[in-house]
Amino acid sequence: GIDYSATAVALAQERVAPTPWASRCTFLLGAITQQELSGKIFDVVFALDVFEHLSPNELQGLLRTILPWLKPNGRLIFHTSPNRHYYSVSYRIVWTLSLLLSRGQVPQDARCDYEKEMHINELTDAELRETLRQAGFAFEIKRFGLERIMETIKQARFWPYVQRSLSRLTCLPSVRSFTNSDFIGMAAQSHDVLDKYYRLQPGEAIALDHPFFFH
Repeated sequence: GIDYSATAVALAQERVAPTPWASRCTFLLGAITQQELSGKIFDVVFALDVFEHLSPNELQGLLRTILPWLKPNGRLIFHTSPNRHYYSVSYRIVWTLSLLLSRGQVPQDARCDYEKEMHINELTDAELRETLRQAGFAFEIKRFGLERIMETIKQARFWPYVQRSLSRLTCLPSVRSFTNSDFIGMAAQSHDVLDKYYRLQPGEAIALDHPFFFH
């Protein structure tokens, strides 16, 4: 584990100490881009809820640091939320309609104080793909998280037929890059690695109700 916060490193060490795998864990203090780790040493690197807290330049630095650390079959597994289009497009549409058509109380600003302070780089689907591409990764990205917009539609207390229509609309594949709140994905040095670990066989189905289903 790598973190620039001494408090976070101390907490991680404290939490892992009573576990059976304590002797297998190492925690490093400092920025990841300043770690002197050479060679292709990692099978898997996790970056969960990290991207949205880094500036675009910092995120590029992170990704370009990770890429040469991966073994030939190594993978970067990531999760980032929220999809900026969720707030800027789909939520705004529902909020506007709630003013015109409903009796509910939908807040004009859906972001909590934590998000306003800490989320300095919320990404859209296209921005996330371009960021990974520029860093030299092959990647697969999935979108999930319709429950946020569904809850907002419910909160607005629209007439039943309006609520049903909006709910159906949010599920359409063509608009899910705007209505899904979360991104999950896997990145690697080549698509051959992704084919090995990620893709489903033709006709195979998998539930997407858990963000890390592909583990």
